Amino acid sequence: MWKTVLAWLRLVRLSGMVTLLSNALAACAVVFASGGDIRHFAAHVYQHGQNALWVACASICLYASGMIWNDVFDIDRDRDLYPHRPLVSGKLSPVSVFLGGIIITLLALFCAGQIGYRGFYAAGIIVAFSFCYNGFAKHIPFIGALCMGAVRFTHAIFVLLMLDVDFFDFMVLSCLFMGSEADVQQYGSQILAPFYPFMLFLYICGLTYLSELESRRGTRLEVLLGTGLFSIPLFAALYAILFSSPWIQAFIGEERWGSAILGICFLSALLLALGVRIGGPLVNLIKQAKHELVGPVIGRGLAGIILFDAIWVSLYMPALGCVLLLLIPVFAGLRLLARME
Repeated sequence: MWKTVLAWLRLVRLSGMVTLLSNALAACAVVFASGGDIRHFAAHVYQHGQNALWVACASICLYASGMIWNDVFDIDRDRDLYPHRPLVSGKLSPVSVFLGGIIITLLALFCAGQIGYRGFYAAGIIVAFSFCYNGFAKHIPFIGALCMGAVRFTHAIFVLLMLDVDFFDFMVLSCLFMGSEADVQQYGSQILAPFYPFMLFLYICGLTYLSELESRRGTRLEVLLGTGLFSIPLFAALYAILFSSPWIQAFIGEERWGSAILGICFLSALLLALGVRIGGPLVNLIKQAKHELVGPVIGRGLAGIILFDAIWVSLYMPALGCVLLLLIPVFAGLRLLARME
């Protein structure tokens, strides 16, 4: 029984679900930045607790279904590259996995629909992008990376339903550059509001593009392109640390230079930690451009999503950013429990 449960947990990449939580907190914190500190933020989420519960259930199911369909569509490829994975190794039957994928996908849409038509349609778009990626796009250079980036981008907007439909509507309109002046004054900068989902899109898009080079011959130019894509959010974060973090700018405006310098050092240390984590194997990949060197970069890049999110959260709510860092050992523990090749 335990072996079957463990096989399912490996199939759905249990540890990766922790990154959904960090993505959700980051997306909500950025758009809520003008609404108050962490206590105000927590009170607002608690006030809309039913929405938060349905969003959490839908997000988990969306992620799990995406991982299941990934292995279903890749079953022939995995027999050669990853023969020990639960599906191809026979630990789980193809019929049970296929039925599980259908049930969990429908459950995701059901949970999202409990929030209203916005949730249902947003979840449907996520499912559509996921099927596009798993079904055919992953085999088309760069198109697959765009699809996977779109999955996380759409999810970062979907989770705003945890706060309220007004925040969701504002983000959608902002991404389309259609937000009204009244909305901007109420919720914050029209430019900064959609900034995090776009940065997450580039980060995931870059890593996914590099991951394609594990199974096909790539060039150094492709390595540099993937590196450039997920490096843009890191340089954008550095710019935000120096020039647009609200609480650091408030310290500077009040001429509290010591507090401002400490804040810049704290955020810069987080950014440096992420850069160092990925930088070592990435430099080797750029130098040699060998497909066997891609794996360590992808592994560290995906594990670094929580740290990436903590940086963006800390730009607006440093206390919440520190809380987010606590998810890193949780991610590591779950990864050891249900490690997936």
